[in-house]
Amino acid sequence: MRAAGRTAMRGRSFVGAAVAFGALAAGSAALAQVANYGFLRNTPISRFNEQDFKLYRAAVTQALVAPELGVPVTWRNERSGSEGSVTAREGERAGCRVVVMENRHKALSARSEQQLCKVDGKWKATAG
Repeated sequence: MRAAGRTAMRGRSFVGAAVAFGALAAGSAALAQVANYGFLRNTPISRFNEQDFKLYRAAVTQALVAPELGVPVTWRNERSGSEGSVTAREGERAGCRVVVMENRHKALSARSEQQLCKVDGKWKATAG
């Protein structure tokens, strides 16, 4: 990925990108910075462990396929202190959803929004 933000994930499967992102970020903030992911430093995701990412991805998937939009799907890992919520709402285009992700790890918190569109049966991040 060349740049941070929405453009960096264009055309990638969201879950696949989260796995790749997670593998890098779970290592350490220093590793993230070396790999041009310095924007992750001091964010909850930079502190996530493998189980955190598993719970986070499951919450994203559940929010996307839920029959009722707008209902937060929460996740929590008691061992690591990480937690969050994912809420999906109708996207601007047909077949798309806006996903609001709120994540926390101890004193760190972050909120982000990403539009995902279903392409060839897979949810993919879009630029807008």
